[in-house]
Amino acid sequence: HQVGDSRPPWAGAQQSRYRTQVAALRPSSSDGGGNETAATHAPIYYAALAPAYALASSSPFSQLTLMRLTSALIGALTVLFTFLLAREFAPGRPWLAVLAALLVAYQPMYGFISGAVNNDVGVNAAAAGLELVLIMILRRGVTVGLGLLTGALLVALPLVKGTGLSLYPVAGFVFIVALWRHHSRSDLFGWLAVLVGAVVMVAISSHALAGLEPAAAT
Repeated sequence: HQVGDSRPPWAGAQQSRYRTQVAALRPSSSDGGGNETAATHAPIYYAALAPAYALASSSPFSQLTLMRLTSALIGALTVLFTFLLAREFAPGRPWLAVLAALLVAYQPMYGFISGAVNNDVGVNAAAAGLELVLIMILRRGVTVGLGLLTGALLVALPLVKGTGLSLYPVAGFVFIVALWRHHSRSDLFGWLAVLVGAVVMVAISSHALAGLEPAAAT
């Protein structure tokens, strides 16, 4: 829909020219004709939907329905992380956390996207998770558990979708403030855990996911 040649009118001459071009390319019949738009993203989000696809029957409608339900559950994680984040900001006002979660859950476009097979759902959940652990580090200091989670999420986020890189400056700012507030010797293990979590996720993405990465991926 973003290419001028594909817009109407789609005349017989255009169809004939298209078939000639396709025949010259000799696309494989085993992969639907080649990579499409999702091929530019790493397979983390799509791999999460694979069990639902495998459980469904051979009907594409059944496969799509189960994948959409799974995607909706991933979308619900963003709502949960929003609730927990608001609890971190205002632990004495639980109603504020409920309100924040409801604002996300009932935002029309968010609900629409979360019910589709779209890796925006995955990057939303990963970004909300990263924001939550960053706020926890600011308030509580860096622990080994928080450090491992933060490092893993920092690497995984842009692997779900490249737009996740937009949170890197935010994470950098949080690290500077957190180091200024929490820089005792006991905090060293937490900061080392951030590095370990990142290295482990890099290893997983380089080896375990390498076989799923299409050649067209950047």
